[in-house]
Amino acid sequence: MGVIDLGGGSVQMTYAVSKKTAQNAPKVADGEDPYIKKLVLKGKQYDLYVHSYLSFGKEATRAQVLKSTNGSANPCLLAGFNGEKYTAFASPSGANFDKCKNIILNKVLKVNAPCPYSNCTFGGIWSGGGGSGQKNLFAASAFHYLTEDVGLVDQNVANSKIHPVDIRNEAKRACALNFEDVKSTYPLLTEDKRPYVCLDLLYQHLLLVHGFGLKQKQEITVGGGIQYQNSVVEAAWPLGTAVEAISALPKFERLIFTAVVFYTVSNFRHYKRNENAEVIFAATKRTDMIADPVLAEVLALRWLANCSIKYGSRVCNVAAHELAQAAKTMGSCTWLANDQSLVVWSVFSVGLFA
Repeated sequence: MGVIDLGGGSVQMTYAVSKKTAQNAPKVADGEDPYIKKLVLKGKQYDLYVHSYLSFGKEATRAQVLKSTNGSANPCLLAGFNGEKYTAFASPSGANFDKCKNIILNKVLKVNAPCPYSNCTFGGIWSGGGGSGQKNLFAASAFHYLTEDVGLVDQNVANSKIHPVDIRNEAKRACALNFEDVKSTYPLLTEDKRPYVCLDLLYQHLLLVHGFGLKQKQEITVGGGIQYQNSVVEAAWPLGTAVEAISALPKFERLIFTAVVFYTVSNFRHYKRNENAEVIFAATKRTDMIADPVLAEVLALRWLANCSIKYGSRVCNVAAHELAQAAKTMGSCTWLANDQSLVVWSVFSVGLFA
């Protein structure tokens, strides 16, 4: 299985490759991340192709496309829209599917850039060689949000099956709209996304097909969660961090980890990432300052002792045995997060990884 995660500034591709492919992976320059990462999961080691394509995220791509026309009408924008922050405006005739496609392929993805390897994705980047690991793909983040917003998938379902051609067909429909018609056509799209619906859909399709080499009718999964027993766990970076940290431990230590905290925050607007979190371990009198409070929660559970976590002026008491008990019943552990909002962290037993 492989994962494509489309964020705002970058897109990441990860999938398992054979040992032979891993051994023959191209060397990278000093200071750059290697193409191959080794991961131990449930006692088995995997070789993963991992690459983060910087500046190819959703917002970063918009900026590149808008700059590409240098003050001329942009074929990726819907008729009737004139941007306020960029010198970009639509042609009087509206968006043009083929012209927009040409800009994305040649000025953003640079699909015809020289490839110094046997296989490349785009921009001369080694692709990992493809293989069976790329046949079953999970497309996350912006892939999930946009297909949900335009009605390609059911917003009440965590994961859905879709094909790149479905996104292409929706892009053709969107590019034919006037800006004033977007709200009624796609009522789930927020106001800030409406001007770019043609561009965003077309980019996602071209990224999958011309960037990563998928077939038009290849089935992929788009979603924001992973089914675990009777619950859905959000597919976000804390899940990967926790799984990697736990899976790399010896089996006995993995069994000790009876619970893990994921970030399903009930009132997300009250939650701020990257504010320093002070983790105090009562048993050891140890204090750690961690830049991300979510990671602080996960790391706190590496010690089976009561601890407290301070987010600025608020303190959250975390009792590992309470989390473990909640995990056994697939429940949740709650505590007062600040003056008014309550943060709920879903927990589940990691016996799955033992």
